[in-house]
Amino acid sequence: MDWKFIVTIVVAVAGIAVSTILVIKLSKRKKPVWAYVSWKIIGLGTNAPHELKLIFNDEPVNDVHQTLVIFFNAGNEAIVKEDVRDNIDIRFPGAKILREPILRMPNKPQTKLSAGRLTENGCDLIRLDFEFLDHNDGIVLDVLHTACNAPIDCSGYILETGKPRYIGEFIPRQYKFTKSRIRNYVMAILGPLAFSGLMIFVDLRDGDFPNIWNYIVFPLFFWALALMEIMPDTLKRLRFPSWSKQ
Repeated sequence: MDWKFIVTIVVAVAGIAVSTILVIKLSKRKKPVWAYVSWKIIGLGTNAPHELKLIFNDEPVNDVHQTLVIFFNAGNEAIVKEDVRDNIDIRFPGAKILREPILRMPNKPQTKLSAGRLTENGCDLIRLDFEFLDHNDGIVLDVLHTACNAPIDCSGYILETGKPRYIGEFIPRQYKFTKSRIRNYVMAILGPLAFSGLMIFVDLRDGDFPNIWNYIVFPLFFWALALMEIMPDTLKRLRFPSWSKQ
């Protein structure tokens, strides 16, 4: 086996990967993104008697949903107020927003971030406003509303980037090591080692000791499978700024 050739290929691939990452990181770009997570916190089932009523602030409602929306600049170039050519609105189709949103944001008063509830063309929405957003500057909105009849959407137009990009489900909580998650990590790390150790034990017992690479390749294969299972869950949380996970 020509190890020099293999090392050269690995170094070349690593160099290309590092160069690509540096180009992406160092290039100036605005990147407005948003995400949300929503769940029903109270409501009437189909079998509820008609005498049962739900009231929110003296208004009758059939159900109440809580939605957390995050909006931030994931790029490394600031987005300023003048870049916003069409209002940035978080729209809740068919729903009624039951109160002004509760805001959570980084401690940067100079950005002058704000969000207000209003109705436009029969649709309740939250309109965002700010002076500027640097990298990872943004806001989390805690919204109470009735059921939507279509997915929540973010409209608006920002110079050079267009409409803010949706990046999937918002995960606002810190990563918690539950018993099941700890068990999965332990099995993923120690399982391949135990398997390799068992292979060595069986071979030594039989008086056979084949190529040592067998004991390395098999654990690496199972570790790769474990990483494919664990990493998406972890990377999904790294997508959001640390201040949004408190």
